[in-house]
Amino acid sequence: MPAKAEWEWLEAYGLLEAKANQVQGPDWKRAIGAVEASLQKLIPRSKLEAELLQSKSFAKESPVEMIQHGSGWGTLERLRREKMGEPPFASAEMPFDEGSLGEAQSAWLELLKTGQFPENASPPVGSFMVQSEWKALLEKAVETSPNWLAGLHLGLMRHYAGDTVGAQQAWLQSLLLKRNPWALRNLGMLALAAGQMDTAVEYYLEAIHLAPDLPPLAVECGNVFIKANRPQAWIDLLPSFSDSIRARGRMRLLEATARLALGQIDQAGEIIETLPVIEDIREGELSLSQLWLEYNVQRLSRQENRPITPELISQARQHFPLPASLDFRMTDDNSP
Repeated sequence: MPAKAEWEWLEAYGLLEAKANQVQGPDWKRAIGAVEASLQKLIPRSKLEAELLQSKSFAKESPVEMIQHGSGWGTLERLRREKMGEPPFASAEMPFDEGSLGEAQSAWLELLKTGQFPENASPPVGSFMVQSEWKALLEKAVETSPNWLAGLHLGLMRHYAGDTVGAQQAWLQSLLLKRNPWALRNLGMLALAAGQMDTAVEYYLEAIHLAPDLPPLAVECGNVFIKANRPQAWIDLLPSFSDSIRARGRMRLLEATARLALGQIDQAGEIIETLPVIEDIREGELSLSQLWLEYNVQRLSRQENRPITPELISQARQHFPLPASLDFRMTDDNSP
């Protein structure tokens, strides 16, 4: 859709009935004609065109009563444009009033009004922005009045803009001003992307010690330990988490993966048999199917005292088919 373009249409909903042998037959043109004829009887095109034309008259009017506010981000952008002397993005019929502003916008509103980004946001790290205009404002704020939270957000903006070095500098500055788990996590993410596994583990480990009750951070940490070939270190770290976090599906999956890497087949099997639902698993994810195959390959190797070979892997696939509850593959072959 081109900038400043307007597309408008009218939709109507209802029950359409037509002869099945026409609309479901092999003649496509006949099917289309049958549907169009039935639609014309149900609601003539001329009526829809008239309704669309009539809607233009009130679509440009300001609302008489505000029934429901959206989020405050539209209002925040309106205020930014007004202060910067930029043209508005919406006209009077689409008001973005300040009644929609909330805690999520409070830190950015203060940046706009005072030129400083508050150090104490609610929630702790506030809401994230990557818009280039806000990045320019935050760059100035960090130059004049740096704090750990401003540095954290600036690093995110720089990283989004492709400035990895600048992002790293901002997060390191954030840590100098205050040791915080979010900057540590982000630096760990950069180290992981650069293949610096030991450094990534160190960053994530400190982040976990500062914020042990953040489930997403715990899961990321586990993935990093597994990728860094530190399964025993991950097993040793698990007791530091609360029971509620350890019981989550992702955490149990990571524990089973680590125990298989250590050759602890029976412990991994116990986890697989009682694995809770993984709420965020997606179609096409192979983590569960790979875990199942690896478990049965190791089990079969131990039972038959045979080395793991392509033949043994094929045998494990045949003898231990993947249970439906673990199958999120999107292929019809027998790959894990």
